[in-house]
Amino acid sequence: MSRTKALYANSLASSVAMGSAQPFIAVYAAQLGASPTELGLLHASMNFTTNAAQLIWGSISDAMGRRVPLLVAGGLLSAAIWPLALMTTSPGTFVLLMALRFAFYSMTLPTFTALIADVTEPAERTRVTVQINAWSTVGAAVATSTVAAVSLFGLNGYHIGFLIAMVAELASAVVLLGIREQKVGKRMPSLSVISEITANSAYLQYVLLNTLYILFMSIAWPLFTITVTRVARLDLSVIAALSVVSDIASIATIYLVSRANVDLIGFVKLQAISRAAFAAVPLVYGFTPVVPMLVAVNVMTGLLFPVINTARTLYLLAVVPVEGRATYVAIANVLQGISSFVGSTVGGALVDQLTSLNGDVAAAMIPVYLLSTVGRFVFGVLHFRLNRYVR
Repeated sequence: MSRTKALYANSLASSVAMGSAQPFIAVYAAQLGASPTELGLLHASMNFTTNAAQLIWGSISDAMGRRVPLLVAGGLLSAAIWPLALMTTSPGTFVLLMALRFAFYSMTLPTFTALIADVTEPAERTRVTVQINAWSTVGAAVATSTVAAVSLFGLNGYHIGFLIAMVAELASAVVLLGIREQKVGKRMPSLSVISEITANSAYLQYVLLNTLYILFMSIAWPLFTITVTRVARLDLSVIAALSVVSDIASIATIYLVSRANVDLIGFVKLQAISRAAFAAVPLVYGFTPVVPMLVAVNVMTGLLFPVINTARTLYLLAVVPVEGRATYVAIANVLQGISSFVGSTVGGALVDQLTSLNGDVAAAMIPVYLLSTVGRFVFGVLHFRLNRYVR
């Protein structure tokens, strides 16, 4: 198998794992009886461990000059957590297991981004990135649909989804065995990277804006789970359907992006517009959490996510040094993880406190949703400032 095909296969398997489990993790915790604070900690811990551990893995990858060993190890260790998650009935234990699982999963993130850069030429990088995103979206949509289908037949969709995730993560590791890596310069961890980052205005500006944006994004994350499970009272098949329509919308965007002649400047502008548009999401969940409106907003987010993800990857690869790609990507993700940890924890705790005052969880979420809306819009628009670095 060629290196590029191995990338596609790994991405497809990883997306199947994500699609069969990710949409249902927080909902499953709610089914176990998790409180708003516990749901906030779940979102916070998953995002924090996913991102914070990347600094360690990214530094190790750059020091080794290798990507594949960490990608394989991450897939195997992450898969090993799912049987333990299925055996527990404690929300607290489930939160801890998911934090550990995402710490292992984070081994694959900076290394996969760096591997894309290692095995592709700059001229083909946009095409390969878009195609990888396309395979990922298709895999996630099929996996989520499968979980929804089995739940309609009376099977335990949560358990089936987690088992599919385990098998898919094992497959994501196996497909990379034997791949020949391109030799890249080794870079040992050093505090000098701090001075390099502060001197890299293009990178520093992105990291600051993204960190603040994610803070306000994540405040609403535990609230979404509460809304769909305790306010709208949606069952697993409907929750899965919302995820699938979002994935289908993403596939449409990826197809259009792959055929459009959009340069990095264009992606940066589209990213700012897309991030600002996400301000509509908490408004819908807070004020009109009915199925038609939830479908509409999930279609919108599905259309916008590929633009943000593609722009992020291309921008970072364009502004960071070749020798430290994994480290730089990891640092950006660590700060994002810290931000999302604070945001999700604060969001869940605020809802708990406000609910204790009047006993109405739906009303308690409104001011928190509004706070998220304002922050998303303001810091989304500020992403237009990145244009100056790619002209």
